[in-house]
Amino acid sequence: MTNAQLGNAQAAIPAGERGAGGVPAHEVVPHISRIAPPFRPILESDPAYSELPIAEGFNWTEAFAQVGDGEWYLVAFRSRHAPYADDAYLTWLDERASDAASRHPGFMYYFIGSPRPNGNCLSFCLWRSREEAVAAASDPEHREAMESGLPFFAHYRLERYRVDKREGVLAFHALESAVSSARSHAA
Repeated sequence: MTNAQLGNAQAAIPAGERGAGGVPAHEVVPHISRIAPPFRPILESDPAYSELPIAEGFNWTEAFAQVGDGEWYLVAFRSRHAPYADDAYLTWLDERASDAASRHPGFMYYFIGSPRPNGNCLSFCLWRSREEAVAAASDPEHREAMESGLPFFAHYRLERYRVDKREGVLAFHALESAVSSARSHAA
């Protein structure tokens, strides 16, 4: 990625949303989430959550404590930021994707992860159904945010799960094979 491309990434953040040095005016907080009732905040339970199986890295039991039995659809985006990645820009793009998702029927929860020191990151979105998630994924704002961030990832993987709660027990079932990409970056 050239300096010009990095500058173009920062320029993509609207001027009213940039602070000193081009960083978004709002602080990049460790985790940003959008939630729809009756879910409680889903928080990481282990600092290595971005490298753990999805069922192991978060406080799922507490977050689903007030939720009755049911079935949901979860899409997880695991990535490793490239060494030259602009983390503030990628967070801003994730916020745009989250905002777009939250406007669609079936939206339940969006977790925006923070990159770990090694560049690994995990964000996820929980939906009432797969069909609603697929419909939301075609949102132009979501697609633009997704495509704009791709050059900043050394690699990424999309994981899909059916999440169900039966008799108070929460389970995660991996679905079809993940979409993934790997890039080699010359120094």
